[in-house]
Amino acid sequence: MVVVGGTIVTGPLDSAYSGVVAKLMPIPVVDDDTAGLVLTPTVGYTDENGAMATFTTKLATQPIANVEVSFVTSDATEGEMVSGQDLVFNMDNWNVSQTTTVRGVDDSIIDQIVFWYATVLPLSSNDEAYHGLVHTELAEFICIDNDDTNTIQMSPPNQNTSESGDPTFLYMLLNSQPD
Repeated sequence: MVVVGGTIVTGPLDSAYSGVVAKLMPIPVVDDDTAGLVLTPTVGYTDENGAMATFTTKLATQPIANVEVSFVTSDATEGEMVSGQDLVFNMDNWNVSQTTTVRGVDDSIIDQIVFWYATVLPLSSNDEAYHGLVHTELAEFICIDNDDTNTIQMSPPNQNTSESGDPTFLYMLLNSQPD
């Protein structure tokens, strides 16, 4: 038995149904896809000597319009965005990972290990599912300090002194900001 144009067409064994009009039944399709971002990895390491780390981003679902994704640093004294901080996804590249590169920043403060984040700004798109979407998962980075000791640099005297009280000058410089 075959339905053609809403009418049942039968073969020799089921002729009782031949010519009967089939009732078309709508079958709803539930779209259970959720708009969002997929970030990997979500934890990385940088240091104050400029070590870089990367993470990738792609969309969780296919958009119907371009989606703009922008990242900013949570702490510019610890880390900065190097490249890929502004990404654009479309109907063709939505599931292709795009790379963002970050690096640690030297702050001259003895602060040991500091956590900082690549924060996602609200998304921009003409696709209602993505426009204004706030992504709460962050790319987290650990910045390892290079200011691990409290030291003072001292310049040599600019001239000799004598027992008669001739002055000389020494210049001192702290290598890091005191606590």
